[in-house]
Amino acid sequence: MNTQEFLLISHRGYGKSALPRYAKSNKKIQVLNTLTGFEIGIETGANALEIDLCVAADGEIVTHHLLPGASIKSSQAYLQKNPEALTLNELGEWFSHQDKRLVLYLELKSYIAVNVFVEIFRGSLDRVVLYTQNKQWIQSLI
Repeated sequence: MNTQEFLLISHRGYGKSALPRYAKSNKKIQVLNTLTGFEIGIETGANALEIDLCVAADGEIVTHHLLPGASIKSSQAYLQKNPEALTLNELGEWFSHQDKRLVLYLELKSYIAVNVFVEIFRGSLDRVVLYTQNKQWIQSLI
Protein backbone atom coordinates (compact mmCIF):
# COMPACT_ATOMS: atom_id res chain seq x y z
CA MET A 1 0.00 0.00 0.00
CA ASN A 2 1.30 3.44 -0.94
CA THR A 3 1.29 6.26 1.66
CA GLN A 4 -0.22 8.54 -1.01
CA GLU A 5 -3.43 6.54 -0.55
CA PHE A 6 -3.73 7.89 3.01
CA LEU A 7 -4.54 11.32 4.32
CA LEU A 8 -1.50 12.29 6.34
CA ILE A 9 -2.74 14.97 8.72
CA SER A 10 -0.38 17.41 10.36
CA HIS A 11 -2.01 18.33 13.69
CA ARG A 12 -2.11 22.12 14.12
CA GLY A 13 0.45 22.33 11.34
CA TYR A 14 3.66 21.39 13.05
CA GLY A 15 3.84 20.46 16.72
CA LYS A 16 7.40 21.44 17.52
CA SER A 17 9.07 24.78 17.97
CA ALA A 18 10.80 26.26 14.94
CA LEU A 19 12.21 29.51 13.68
CA PRO A 20 9.38 31.72 12.48
CA ARG A 21 9.46 32.46 8.77
CA TYR A 22 7.39 35.62 8.76
CA ALA A 23 7.88 37.20 12.18
CA LYS A 24 11.18 38.95 12.79
CA SER A 25 12.85 36.72 15.35
CA ASN A 26 15.93 34.56 15.59
CA LYS A 27 14.41 32.53 18.45
CA LYS A 28 12.39 29.38 18.00
CA ILE A 29 8.69 29.69 18.77
CA GLN A 30 5.77 27.28 19.08
CA VAL A 31 4.41 27.22 15.55
CA LEU A 32 1.10 25.46 16.28
CA ASN A 33 -1.72 26.97 14.22
CA THR A 34 0.66 29.36 12.45
CA LEU A 35 1.64 29.94 8.84
CA THR A 36 5.15 28.58 9.50
CA GLY A 37 3.63 25.50 11.15
CA PHE A 38 1.32 24.87 8.19
CA GLU A 39 4.19 25.14 5.71
CA ILE A 40 6.51 22.89 7.73
CA GLY A 41 3.71 20.33 8.09
CA ILE A 42 3.32 20.21 4.31
CA GLU A 43 7.09 20.08 3.79
CA THR A 44 7.35 17.07 6.12
CA GLY A 45 4.86 15.16 3.96
CA ALA A 46 1.37 16.00 5.21
CA ASN A 47 -1.36 16.27 2.61
CA ALA A 48 -3.89 17.51 5.17
CA LEU A 49 -3.73 20.05 7.98
CA GLU A 50 -5.76 20.14 11.19
CA ILE A 51 -6.25 23.76 12.23
CA ASP A 52 -8.04 25.16 15.27
CA LEU A 53 -10.29 28.20 14.86
CA CYS A 54 -11.89 30.43 17.45
CA VAL A 55 -13.81 33.68 17.49
CA ALA A 56 -12.31 36.58 19.41
CA ALA A 57 -14.62 38.80 21.47
CA ASP A 58 -14.46 41.40 18.68
CA GLY A 59 -15.90 38.87 16.19
CA GLU A 60 -12.73 38.11 14.20
CA ILE A 61 -12.01 34.42 13.56
CA VAL A 62 -8.38 33.44 14.17
CA THR A 63 -6.22 30.31 14.15
CA HIS A 64 -5.80 29.38 17.79
CA HIS A 65 -6.36 26.41 20.09
CA LEU A 66 -8.76 28.02 22.54
CA LEU A 67 -9.08 26.13 25.80
CA PRO A 68 -12.52 25.78 27.41
CA GLY A 69 -13.37 28.86 29.44
CA ALA A 70 -10.63 30.96 27.81
CA SER A 71 -11.22 33.85 25.45
CA ILE A 72 -9.44 36.26 23.16
CA LYS A 73 -10.70 39.77 23.81
CA SER A 74 -9.00 41.54 20.93
CA SER A 75 -8.01 39.79 17.72
CA GLN A 76 -5.75 42.71 16.89
CA ALA A 77 -3.82 42.35 20.16
CA TYR A 78 -3.68 38.56 19.73
CA LEU A 79 -2.33 38.85 16.18
CA GLN A 80 0.26 41.43 17.25
CA LYS A 81 1.47 39.09 19.97
CA ASN A 82 1.26 36.08 17.60
CA PRO A 83 2.19 37.52 14.20
CA GLU A 84 2.25 34.12 12.48
CA ALA A 85 -1.35 33.31 13.44
CA LEU A 86 -3.93 33.99 10.74
CA THR A 87 -7.44 35.32 10.47
CA LEU A 88 -9.89 33.01 8.73
CA ASN A 89 -9.81 35.29 5.68
CA GLU A 90 -6.00 35.07 5.56
CA LEU A 91 -6.19 31.29 5.90
CA GLY A 92 -8.64 31.14 2.99
CA GLU A 93 -6.38 33.30 0.83
CA TRP A 94 -3.32 31.19 1.68
CA PHE A 95 -5.25 27.94 1.01
CA SER A 96 -6.35 29.17 -2.42
CA HIS A 97 -2.68 29.16 -3.50
CA GLN A 98 -1.83 25.69 -2.20
CA ASP A 99 -1.70 22.32 -3.97
CA LYS A 100 -5.26 21.40 -4.95
CA ARG A 101 -4.87 18.05 -3.19
CA LEU A 102 -4.32 19.67 0.23
CA VAL A 103 -7.22 19.10 2.66
CA LEU A 104 -8.06 21.27 5.67
CA TYR A 105 -9.62 19.88 8.85
CA LEU A 106 -10.94 22.93 10.68
CA GLU A 107 -11.76 22.32 14.33
CA LEU A 108 -14.24 24.85 15.64
CA LYS A 109 -13.24 25.90 19.14
CA SER A 110 -15.99 28.55 18.98
CA TYR A 111 -19.31 28.41 17.16
CA ILE A 112 -18.94 29.67 13.58
CA ALA A 113 -21.82 29.61 11.10
CA VAL A 114 -21.35 27.44 8.00
CA ASN A 115 -22.10 30.31 5.60
CA VAL A 116 -18.85 31.99 6.70
CA PHE A 117 -16.89 29.03 5.31
CA VAL A 118 -18.94 28.91 2.11
CA GLU A 119 -17.89 32.48 1.32
CA ILE A 120 -14.21 32.07 2.20
CA PHE A 121 -13.59 28.64 0.67
CA ARG A 122 -15.81 29.01 -2.40
CA GLY A 123 -14.60 26.61 -5.09
CA SER A 124 -12.71 24.35 -2.68
CA LEU A 125 -15.36 23.24 -0.18
CA ASP A 126 -14.76 19.61 -1.18
CA ARG A 127 -11.33 19.92 0.48
CA VAL A 128 -12.50 21.53 3.73
CA VAL A 129 -13.82 19.50 6.67
CA LEU A 130 -15.50 21.25 9.60
CA TYR A 131 -15.66 19.51 12.93
CA THR A 132 -16.23 20.23 16.57
CA GLN A 133 -16.61 18.33 19.80
CA ASN A 134 -19.67 20.39 20.76
CA LYS A 135 -22.78 18.35 19.92
CA GLN A 136 -25.10 21.40 19.93
CA TRP A 137 -22.92 23.13 17.34
CA ILE A 138 -22.92 19.99 15.19
CA GLN A 139 -26.72 19.96 15.21
CA SER A 140 -26.86 23.62 14.16
CA LEU A 141 -24.25 23.08 11.41
CA ILE A 142 -26.31 20.37 9.69
